[in-house]
Amino acid sequence: MVRHPNILWLVVDALRFDRCGCYGYPKQTTPTLDRLAAEGLRANIAIAQGGYSLPSYATMLTGLYPTEHGLFRYPAQLPADLPTLAEKLGAVGYRSACIGGNPFFNEFFGITRGFDSVQMYERINIAPPISEDGALASIEPRQWPSFLANCGLSCLGLRDKGGAGINRLVEQFATASDSQWFCFIHYMEVHSPYWPPLRHRLAQQESLTGLLSGVRYARHVFDDGLTAAAGRAPMRLRSDLYDGGVAYTDELIGRLLRSLYRRGQLNNTVVVVCSDHGEMMGEEGLFRHEVGFGETLVRVPLVIWAPDYIAPGRVDEGVVELRDVTHSLTGVAEADGPAAGAREPHVLFADGEIDPERVALSEWVRSDVPHISANSDYRALMEEKDRTARLLRHRDWQFIEYEDGEQVLERMPPAAPADAEDYERRLEWFGDRMAETVANLQPASGTGSAEEMPAEVAGRLRQLGYF
Repeated sequence: MVRHPNILWLVVDALRFDRCGCYGYPKQTTPTLDRLAAEGLRANIAIAQGGYSLPSYATMLTGLYPTEHGLFRYPAQLPADLPTLAEKLGAVGYRSACIGGNPFFNEFFGITRGFDSVQMYERINIAPPISEDGALASIEPRQWPSFLANCGLSCLGLRDKGGAGINRLVEQFATASDSQWFCFIHYMEVHSPYWPPLRHRLAQQESLTGLLSGVRYARHVFDDGLTAAAGRAPMRLRSDLYDGGVAYTDELIGRLLRSLYRRGQLNNTVVVVCSDHGEMMGEEGLFRHEVGFGETLVRVPLVIWAPDYIAPGRVDEGVVELRDVTHSLTGVAEADGPAAGAREPHVLFADGEIDPERVALSEWVRSDVPHISANSDYRALMEEKDRTARLLRHRDWQFIEYEDGEQVLERMPPAAPADAEDYERRLEWFGDRMAETVANLQPASGTGSAEEMPAEVAGRLRQLGYF
């Protein structure tokens, strides 16, 4: 085996852990991921360091907590003195590429610094343009051809969101590489609006109603905007469409791995599959991924396939963080790791059980822009739930400390504590752990302003419902 393995990191935007077969979902949505888990490592409780894409991706690509890299909210930019994973791997000879469809990978934000190639492949206008009040915005005449070709075809299930094109770019990159390579990939197929290819709609709905499901869902999207539509569309319809996107993404991953295998590029490759965050589907009255620390939002799937480093069928029952992946990859590549930050990371390739008392940190900063929804009641709920806070996730407990000092401690899964004395003892223990963690954080301030953000990036983020 050569000294350094190739690294293929696949991130599925907005994938809930509980919609994957290897995490107990009864529907056959993820046969590829399930096989990778059976042949590698599955982290049972993996926690994202941020509840939406920008802080989470910045953590994955730096190994730092959101407070330390500063990218809580756009238009922040990664400070120039913070090295990225691509830079660390490049220093030991890796060629690297970032390929995907999320606008946060624009060079403006700085998280793709160090990649030899950054290729964005996305279907523009896969979602209708949204106005500031969450309603459908007007479409200029010159935009109609693109809108109908992309949004219309995606709505009908006749075109994907770019996943097949992303696979082709990855295959080209890996085949052309004459040294070890690192490829960071991002799929948008699961992200709202939930418009999977038609055959996956039919497979999930098991009837011809799948032919019309995208149109029925689209009617709500067009009426109310993305966030309100998530709440108004019938739960079964929304859930089936979401599962269709999960199944299609799993198919894309399977296709990609088979293609790389045929090209001889999989023999010495570490494969990581995770999501940047999950998705809310009515829990706490919330939808999508706008606010909070919901279990289905910050707990994410994490599977690592690495036959030369990890024995098959391994399950880590303790708590891990997405930042642990970053530090583990620099270790296996024998590169200088990122600064450890507030706490020492867990090395995922190492043998041995995780400390049962280990906790994961996730951070949320209240948005300084209005929430988007045409539904005034839902907009008010998001404003109420959107509070600056930090979360510590233990294997059996979840502790949240809000900016105003309020503390909330819950059993996970939710259950009554054994007794009041046990609860108070645990509350004090978590309070001490939080204080210790926060004291060790070294804040970094991002730079930039809304005026500096490229217009096309701002427009795409608005279209996806971020602001």
